[in-house]
Amino acid sequence: ATINGGYVKAVGGEAAAGIGGGHLQPGGEVTISGGEVIAQGGADGAGIGGGREKAGGTVIIRGGSIAATGGNLSAGIGGGAYGFGGEVTISNGTVTAIGGTNGAGIGAGLNSPGGTVMITGGSIKAVGNNSDAIGGSGGNKGTGTLTNGTEPLELRVMENYVAAEDPEPVNIELAVNRSTPDVYSYVYRYFGKGHGAGDTNLYFYLPVRTAT
Repeated sequence: ATINGGYVKAVGGEAAAGIGGGHLQPGGEVTISGGEVIAQGGADGAGIGGGREKAGGTVIIRGGSIAATGGNLSAGIGGGAYGFGGEVTISNGTVTAIGGTNGAGIGAGLNSPGGTVMITGGSIKAVGNNSDAIGGSGGNKGTGTLTNGTEPLELRVMENYVAAEDPEPVNIELAVNRSTPDVYSYVYRYFGKGHGAGDTNLYFYLPVRTAT
């Protein structure tokens, strides 16, 4: 599936993802480059990713406003119930990923490993349900990798940065300097809206132990 713009609302059937795999089907390949996308997994299906017992496949987000909510036991983005997290790459956009009961926000369904998540841009709000926000679920919490392609990342929240209701787009640049200056520094750019629902924060995943 490829989405380049417009408005898309997708609701999965029983044991199926909102966008991705059907019952007992993996997520395949999903690319989103723009637009407003709302994806709700059916019972035991990911919001975006795999159906029941299947991995999330490959999900690439390059822009847009994406809200993905997992069904029971499933990830918001990633594996369906009992499904491996797959591969998720986010380079821009405003992404809200909420796991269903015992599912990761981004990553695995119930009792499964987290897969691989690479983030190089965007504001990503990930909420796990008795699972990692980004990573694994159940006995596999703490599994998977979260990087920018070269180094581990951690969440940094910019509080009270957007309006609570109908937030307007913001354009910001964050100078990211390593705590050891001989490594490198770079600028992290974000253009987009907030996450809605009265949330005034932005959510950035930046290299561990950076000074900003």
